[in-house]
Amino acid sequence: MRAEVALTGARAACGLTLACRQSLLDRLQGGRMLLQAGAETWARGASGLARSDTATGYTAAAAIDALHGVSMLAIAIWPSHRRQASASAAVAFLFAVGDLLVRRTDRPHRLTTVLLMEV
Repeated sequence: MRAEVALTGARAACGLTLACRQSLLDRLQGGRMLLQAGAETWARGASGLARSDTATGYTAAAAIDALHGVSMLAIAIWPSHRRQASASAAVAFLFAVGDLLVRRTDRPHRLTTVLLMEV
């Protein structure tokens, strides 16, 4: 649970930093990150959600970050945007990896179930 809170806190801090910048694109990106951090916080605190639902939320967050990273790599082909787009892609991919690492579910994986049945 601490890793999930730390990841969401880091996402919110990055989002707040971007939302305070001059560029409209930075503000939009910051707003998206703040909304995503809010959704993650809500999902963790919602009592009616099962752990598998929280895992689905983190999987969706990882997909959103990965898509953002890919789109930034596409923008990085222009020299005038290369530095900012590359940095944004790196941050997005790090958040995607973080989301997948903190993703948890109560349902055992199929391989684990098969291995336990053989014992």
